[in-house]
Order: sequence, then C-alpha cells, then structure tokens
Amino acid sequence: MSKQSKLDKELEIAAKRSLLKNSYYDFFKFFWSTLNHEKLVDNWHIKYLCDELQSVAERVFKREKKEHDLIINIPPSMSKTSIVNIFFPLWCWINDYSLQFISVSYSYQLSINISERCRDVMRSDLFKKYFYDVKIKEDSDTKQLFRVVKDNQVGGFRYATSVGGTISGIHGHFILLDDPVNAVDALSDTMIRNTNDWLDNVIFSRKVDNDVSVVILVMQRLHENDPTGYMLSKNADKIEHICLPAEIDDKNLPKPLELKKYYKNNLLDEILKKIILQ
Repeated sequence: MSKQSKLDKELEIAAKRSLLKNSYYDFFKFFWSTLNHEKLVDNWHIKYLCDELQSVAERVFKREKKEHDLIINIPPSMSKTSIVNIFFPLWCWINDYSLQFISVSYSYQLSINISERCRDVMRSDLFKKYFYDVKIKEDSDTKQLFRVVKDNQVGGFRYATSVGGTISGIHGHFILLDDPVNAVDALSDTMIRNTNDWLDNVIFSRKVDNDVSVVILVMQRLHENDPTGYMLSKNADKIEHICLPAEIDDKNLPKPLELKKYYKNNLLDEILKKIILQ
C-alpha cells in the first residue's frame, strides 16, 4: 500500500470514527451486524429512541444536572435491549470511558447474556478497527463485571445483576432497568411489590451522583403497579415517559402524543409486524 493510499485510509477511518462518536443512531446501525446475521429492520422508533438516549447521555458526559430519568414502554421484538442495554454503553464509552453502568433484568441469566453480547461487540474486529483505543481491561473481564481502559488508563465498567441481587460497593452513572419483571411474575401482586421494594431500597441508592446519574427503565407494560406505574406514581414530574404501543386507537395513544404522526395504519412498525406474522 502506497503512502498516499495509507493516508487516505487513515483519513477515512478518522472521518467514520468522528461520525460514530457524534451520533448514537449511526453507531447503532453501523455495529448492528456484529451481533446479528439479519439485516436491521429500521423504523422511525429506533432513531427516536437513540436520539433520546443521546440527549440524556450528553448531559452525563458533562456531569450536568439531569433533566429527568427515562421510562420507555415498548412491545417485544422492537430491539429495545439492543438499543438501551447492549450498544448504548459502548457508544457512551467512546465518548467518556470513565462511565459506570449497572444493568438489571428480572433474571440473572438474562442479565449475563445481555452483558456477554455487549462485550462481544467490543471484542469484534469492526469495533477494534474504529475504536482500538477503548478496550476491556484484561484482568477485569467477566460476564458479570468488565472494566474499560482507554490508552491504558482505567475507566468505567458494566455490572450485570438481577432483581433481588445484592450490590456492594458498586455505583453507576447509568442504571439500566431492562425488563425488571417478567410476564409470569406480573400476575403476582407479591412479586410486583417485592420488585418495587428492591428497586427502592437497593438499586436506586446505587447512583454515583443523585443529581447526575440517570435511571433508564425499558419494558412492556404488564401490570398497573409494575415498575413503570410505581416510578410514575412517585416521581412523574421528574421522569420523561415514552410509551410506544404496538397499535394505537383513540383509547391507546403514544406518549408523547406528537409521535402519533409516525404510526402507519395505526401500527408502530408495519414492516416488522408483517415479518412476525409470516
């Protein structure tokens, strides 16, 4: 390879790197293939959620006081875990490698599986090509907890746990609650109450800074008093609530209401519904 060709390649990589750092939506689309054989079925909600997450994260990068926590209600098969819990920490780290993440799901094995997928993206050849300077710390590399280094400087981490688990000495700039209750447990008022009590007494106290750290809850609605209902009943004025029903009508509308204009034939994702029904 000639010197000019090498220089052109380096400039190309630098330009792409800059684009991916500045746009979580572009980052998400670009690295989708590292985990998925199927082509991304893009839809308006993906960019909308990526932009919302980016807006929240950029305040944390600057350690500015947060405007709100975030609740996202969305049906299954809409890439919610990929958007919120797999690719999002990676994008944050390429902008601020010091950030600390706590990830919670209803089961320990589910939390570990999600963490492994996040780690797999970071280990991929594609990620290394553009962000070779951001790596997993070799002596702190497990599915439950892995730490980040940049240019050999130790940074933040991603810690995976489940509802009911103990957390000692761990605090997060971001607390990601990804399906903290499953459909079966949602049938039990006791299980719902125990989940909410654990969130109150354990996880919500695990913030690096109460003014800066952000709680992001993503789940489908399962019960009137599920974690969404519980959090809204306590602090609705401090939460941005995004609700994206699979199908809308006069009694079942999206939040914010302005998102109604993106629904085609009253469907959140017309193309994906056709694929699921095939």
